[in-house]
Amino acid sequence: LGNILVASGSDDSPIRLWNMTSYLSVSTISAGTPVYSLRQQNNGGWLASGHLNGLVKLWNLTSATVVATFSEGSTSQLMALETLDNNILLTGTNSSVIRGYDQTTSALKYTLNQYVDNIYRMTFMNFTIYSQCCKS
Repeated sequence: LGNILVASGSDDSPIRLWNMTSYLSVSTISAGTPVYSLRQQNNGGWLASGHLNGLVKLWNLTSATVVATFSEGSTSQLMALETLDNNILLTGTNSSVIRGYDQTTSALKYTLNQYVDNIYRMTFMNFTIYSQCCKS
């Protein structure tokens, strides 16, 4: 697995970075609250963590500091995170909403809310492939 790091989070709050050559924890970041989801920016500059209390934190991996915080509301648990190449962070919650935030300005860009239950996972699909295979 060469120079690969794995980030993990859990109910006991720290985010751990694991070296997959030595299989050892090489860094621990104190997240403060249980970590329900993690997503690394595509170019590796930061790590987003989603928390039980509805917060999303963007971490600078070099300094292990929070550079931005988004709130999904105290009654929302962050269940899923995803990133787009154009600096958009998507959040999925147990309150049935997907939100897209601009990572550079922290501004809410859009909301998708046609769900009736928890959102556990998200992924991106190539629209060209979708339009070829899934036409009604």
